[in-house]
Amino acid sequence: MDNKINSFSNPKIKKLNGLMKNSQFRKKENLFVVEGVKEVKAALDSGFKYEMFYICKDIFTDETLEKKIKHLKSSENQIVYEVSKAVYDSIAYRESSQGIIATFYFKTNRLEDLKLSDVPLIIVLVSKAIFSKKHLKLFYRFYL
Repeated sequence: MDNKINSFSNPKIKKLNGLMKNSQFRKKENLFVVEGVKEVKAALDSGFKYEMFYICKDIFTDETLEKKIKHLKSSENQIVYEVSKAVYDSIAYRESSQGIIATFYFKTNRLEDLKLSDVPLIIVLVSKAIFSKKHLKLFYRFYL
């Protein structure tokens, strides 16, 4: 690990706390927080793009994930930070934490990116609170 964070007032820790506590901030930053070895592996395996990893060496023991993260690390961007146990305890939101917290970018799904078969079955669920009958008629005319 290259950088160590020992201060609760570090801007990266403040940003991480903001992401965990404020959904509007998460949307603005286009980031979400993942905690735990299994969850971080799942996010990586699902193709989510990562921003940063925060690791507490006193707790973190998964060598395969550590190797994977080191492999991802580019020389230009610092993406892995080692945090002290005290700082980690302040940012961890799970009791059985495994010493790793990461931030990932939300995926954006666009209709253009959808790969459909020749005869797709598309089901659209619409909340009555969102669409009026006028909107539904326009939808039916446009899509059906």
